[in-house]
Parts: sequence; C-alpha cells; structure tokens
Amino acid sequence: MRTALLITTAAAAAAALAGCMSDETAATAPTRMYAAEPPPATPRAMPTAAMDYLVMAGAGDQFEIQSSTIAVQRTQRADVRQFAQMMIDHHSKSTADLVAAAKGAGITPPAPRLRADQDRMIAGLRDSGTGADFEMAYLRGQLQAHREALMLHQTYAQSGDNPALRAAAARIVPVVQMHLEHLQRLTG
Repeated sequence: MRTALLITTAAAAAAALAGCMSDETAATAPTRMYAAEPPPATPRAMPTAAMDYLVMAGAGDQFEIQSSTIAVQRTQRADVRQFAQMMIDHHSKSTADLVAAAKGAGITPPAPRLRADQDRMIAGLRDSGTGADFEMAYLRGQLQAHREALMLHQTYAQSGDNPALRAAAARIVPVVQMHLEHLQRLTG
C-alpha cells in the first residue's frame, strides 16, 4: 500500500513538473531561423537536496564549458564565438561560486562530470561538421541546456535545503535568464 502511494505521488509530481516545464518552455522558446526545433528540455525531477543539486549543476556547467570550447574553435560566426566564450567564462564562474558556497556550508562538492546524455550530445556536436550545421547543433544544445539550468536553479533557490546554496542558486538565475535572451537574439 505504501509503495503504491509513493508511486502515485511520484507520478503526480512528475506530471506537475512536466506541466510547469511546458509553461516555462513556452515562455522562453525563441523564434528560430531553423526549420528544425530543438527538443524540449528533458523532464527531470529538480533536486532540493544539496548534494543532488551540486551534482546536477556541476554536470550542467561542464556541458556548457565543454560544448562552448568546441564552438569557440569551430564556429564560423563571430557572434556565436563570442557567446561561446561568454558561456565558458560564466559557467566556470558559477561552478566556482557553487563550490565556494558548498565549502562555506561545510559540504564537500563532488567533482563536476557530465551525465551520459550530455556525453552523447558532446559527441554529436563534435560530429556535426562545420558552418551552419555545427552552429545549429550548438545553439540547439544551448537552448536545451539553459532551459534545464533555469529550472534547476529556480527550483533550488526556492526550495533547496541549504541556505548558502539557495542564495548562490538565486544569484545564478538571472545569469541563465540573460543567456536565454542572448540565445533568442542569436537564433531569431
């Protein structure tokens, strides 16, 4: 009986999260110059426990840094190169800020590492060629990653279990929102 209740509760929470994500995605989805739309951010449970948040935030920052390093080297567009460099700088800073906040709270943060789906996206980016095909793949990955990052940091800032990390997450939210706005200008 308890297991059934937990499953039902988890399913309801997932449905609610998916509904919220649809509203979030619709609100931040830019008009694109490409025919193919990026996939919506994958519905994931957004963590409120400090260690889970740090793992997910670290993976997101690593994805941004690694994919943007490739973009700096391969893009033909100066505006995309400038955006990619900004991603490297900003996501390196957000990683450092979260590490400092965690250590200040007596938490040893895990070393950032990509999730399996992010590894596949990086591999796909490396295989996407050059020029417009590469830039489209990079920008689509950025849209997906930033939508997920915005939900992650907003959720933790509102409901996280550690005050120092909640404050750090709250400082990161406007930066991620600015990145999404910049992506709108780049893609539309």
